[in-house]
Amino acid sequence: MSTVLCSPASADEVWRRTDAVLVQACFDQLPGEPPNTIQVDAIADGMTSGERLTLVGYTTTKQPIYQGSVGHSSKISAMLLHLPGTKVSALAARPIDLMKSIDLWRGLEIRGCTDDERAPFRLLNGQQPERMLACPDLGIKMSIKVTSSAEHSLTLLHLKHRGVQEFNNLRGCGDFIR
Repeated sequence: MSTVLCSPASADEVWRRTDAVLVQACFDQLPGEPPNTIQVDAIADGMTSGERLTLVGYTTTKQPIYQGSVGHSSKISAMLLHLPGTKVSALAARPIDLMKSIDLWRGLEIRGCTDDERAPFRLLNGQQPERMLACPDLGIKMSIKVTSSAEHSLTLLHLKHRGVQEFNNLRGCGDFIR
């Protein structure tokens, strides 16, 4: 007798109920002291949500690595990363194959930057931001990963107990991103 495990998801849905979407942002040329958090707006499923990315570590060249969870949504269409110390946001589009890439970091294409305060709502309505700008030269890299929500919880727990760590090229910022 065989056991069949059922999931509330549809047959073509590969996500697990406990999955979350992690976003990572790195800056190769961020001037000054990096803030402890930065904001990202996720546009998905007919709504927009503002989330915080937390400073979780530094690269071996002392560049900041931010990470945060933007929930469980296979329908993320775009993200706006608020650049520290500016009124500008970087516009990133999600990878097309996000749902087929469980537990793999995927690079996010930065399409440009905007200072349009209503950009999240315009994107939500299928429009483009009013003003697109060249992004400041901060060496922005963004990546996204679908994984168990426990992974981000563990990262935050380690951060609380050990503080911000230096990572030796084993985490994000273009490393192991396909």
